[in-house]
Amino acid sequence: MKRFLLLTALIFLPALRAAAQSPAVLPDPGNLRAYASNSGKVFFFEVVGSTRGAVFGTGTYTPDSSLATVAVHAGVLRPYERGVVAVEITGGQKAYVGTARNGVTSRPYGFNLNSYRVGRGPAQARPSVEEGQAPPNLAAFKADAGELSFTIKGDKDAGDVWGTDTYTADSSLAAAAVHAGVIAHGSTMKVKVRMVPGKPSFTGSTRNGVTSQNYGPWDVAFEFVK
Repeated sequence: MKRFLLLTALIFLPALRAAAQSPAVLPDPGNLRAYASNSGKVFFFEVVGSTRGAVFGTGTYTPDSSLATVAVHAGVLRPYERGVVAVEITGGQKAYVGTARNGVTSRPYGFNLNSYRVGRGPAQARPSVEEGQAPPNLAAFKADAGELSFTIKGDKDAGDVWGTDTYTADSSLAAAAVHAGVIAHGSTMKVKVRMVPGKPSFTGSTRNGVTSQNYGPWDVAFEFVK
């Protein structure tokens, strides 16, 4: 594992030096599909390590691989650890090899047009989400962040949701808002959320066309201020 991390650092070094001069740290996007066309560029995301997302590849991963889970598989973060992850968008591969590492089993995959690699970002970097700019989820925010306001478009199909009324921080914000009944699917409005400490368990339910899932302990959560 140490040899793998050293190799990752050497690969990233030139790109990291250029990008770290003025790093803009973004919330966890879930996966890198929205960034796949930016080959050769480096982005920084604040991520909470996870073991539950789908991952395809080893060292180099498909764009639809969960970033939080890739970070754990690659040894950049531990499960539940929060940190800034550097992501380099790279070209595609003919095939991706699956392996089991750090409690995460990645899957093999065939040809894909784009890929990405991960490394640890600069320690001094911090998230830079402007007021009103709605991130896909709130994994980059801590429990003591208090109340936050975002203008979002309700989308029952935006992503996974865990919990009822109190949601894990990595739940889709747009889908959770519909589930909680604060916004209708397809409507756009300003909503307030309150970051709160996590819980030992989260109970799923079906509401307003959205089915949330059960989950165990998670360190940070959020609630809508109705």
